[in-house]
Amino acid sequence: MKSDLLSKFFRNQIKKLDNYTLKKKLYFLYIFCVAIPVIVTNGLILKIVYDAEKASRKRNLENIAEAVEYNITSSFSNAVSITNDMYTNRIISKFLDTVYRSPYDYYNAYDSLKRNYILHQSLGLKISNVILYVDNETITNGGKFAKVSEVVNTEWYQYFTSSGRNLILFPYYDYNKKNLYTHDTGRTISIIRRLNYYGKNSPEKIVKLDVDYSIIQKDITNTKCDAKVYVCDGDNIIFSNDGNTSGSNEFSKWDESKLKGEHAERQMHLYSRDWDIYIVGYQSNMVERLKDNIPVFGILVLANLFLPITIMYLVNQSNTRRIFLLGQYLDKVKEEKFEKITKEESVDEIGYLIKNYNLMVSKMKDLIQVVYKDKLERHELNLAKQQAELLALHSQINPHFMFNSLESIRMRSLIKGEDETAHIIGKLAVLMRKSVDWGADTITIKEEMDFVEAYLQLQRYRFGDKLLYRIQVEEECLRYKIPKLTILTFVENSCVHGIESISSEGWLFIYIKKQKDSVTIEIEDTGIGMSEEQAKKLQYCMKNSNIETIENSESIGILNACVRLRMFCGETFDIKIESEEKVGTTIVIKVPIITC
Repeated sequence: MKSDLLSKFFRNQIKKLDNYTLKKKLYFLYIFCVAIPVIVTNGLILKIVYDAEKASRKRNLENIAEAVEYNITSSFSNAVSITNDMYTNRIISKFLDTVYRSPYDYYNAYDSLKRNYILHQSLGLKISNVILYVDNETITNGGKFAKVSEVVNTEWYQYFTSSGRNLILFPYYDYNKKNLYTHDTGRTISIIRRLNYYGKNSPEKIVKLDVDYSIIQKDITNTKCDAKVYVCDGDNIIFSNDGNTSGSNEFSKWDESKLKGEHAERQMHLYSRDWDIYIVGYQSNMVERLKDNIPVFGILVLANLFLPITIMYLVNQSNTRRIFLLGQYLDKVKEEKFEKITKEESVDEIGYLIKNYNLMVSKMKDLIQVVYKDKLERHELNLAKQQAELLALHSQINPHFMFNSLESIRMRSLIKGEDETAHIIGKLAVLMRKSVDWGADTITIKEEMDFVEAYLQLQRYRFGDKLLYRIQVEEECLRYKIPKLTILTFVENSCVHGIESISSEGWLFIYIKKQKDSVTIEIEDTGIGMSEEQAKKLQYCMKNSNIETIENSESIGILNACVRLRMFCGETFDIKIESEEKVGTTIVIKVPIITC
């Protein structure tokens, strides 16, 4: 019912328009299609400019907050690195654990410690003081050492013991503090760490490292930005560039009312403490710039309004008749009636358009056939391209692998000077023969794992007892299909880039099991590992790899395998990487079950 009423309404409006001249219709067209859109568009442009400036201000605030976070984090990272050195230092641990029979013995040990490990040389420019506390009554208070009993009633010690952590950061105001190295006389931020690396039953040992508050505050104050910076620990303002921060006063309290207007907030986690960074009071000259450009906007609006109506009038007088004629014949095309226009001949653009229309009508059927044929040819070309890429990727694998294997044998032979080379070359010949015999790009998991087992034997020959490995494959998975040399590529990467880079022995684990409609392949090593940023970058490259990215990448083997797996499995292929520096790397590959 509603659709009928709507149709009737439009029919009535069209009839009314039929009674107007084309000139009036063009005026209507001008008002609704030129004037109003120009006004709205200019308004939108102003809004877009304003929003862009607002977004720019927001980005600037966030960049300032990020820079402040980086500055603070780097300062405390240096301090934590110093405590890490003390945490693993056997000389300091032995000195603190020793029970001395007399002050003379303690002095001799202290003098020896100063000769072998000078504490003040390990301090950075942003460290004001460091003291080591120990629950050892034979230690004499003084220098960089003191008894724990001296600080059991202090605020920082009680917080540290109640936290249950081995490493904390603790800001507080020390009324008794007198620091000769900085102008700070009260505000203190300490890194406190338990030194229990050697022996869990040894006396309690704590290092307390005070970060130079005045230097960090100076860095915040000198930050070049048109905004106020506040770094808060709960309700306390730890750092600020508002000119009211002084190390001789207690920490000021944060006021939420400062967040009115444009601002940015950022939270950072810093060794057991959650700090909030607030950037407020940013100034912008957006309004002034808009006022300066008002005359320009006015000229643009006038030009956009009056120039179109003049041109529209001229076009109406010259082209209306032929346009309507062309429109009538185009309406016939909608009904699949291809008729030529024979009444009009002209040499301007509309005449050229009419000639092209006539050519289009005569060629329409042929063009349709050409389009279908071209689409089919492109489809076949894409298939051929994928096959060519698959073969090209495969050709990159074998030489790369054979070169590494031969180099391993050569280096081992040069080092040992013995006759084991003949045996291991025989193993290599087996691998090469299998590589030649596999004509297809896909093989069973059993065939792939036979190849992996032979490769690991070669690596055992190279590394000796440094390389240990374990392989577990579910029996049902052995008959499933995968692209050739894919598992081997990840195993080779774990050996060469993971285990080879460590000095101790390393383990390599390979697990293959079925999970519902997919097969999970997990390759784990205890090698050198990588940072979280490197792992995320490699994960992105593996999930978005193609021929072009392989050509410009250092990880050719891994990206090669990922491209071949994606071509083989389609969108059901998935790969994930987890890694930790000096711990190892785990790669989990999920592929569909394919048996033929």
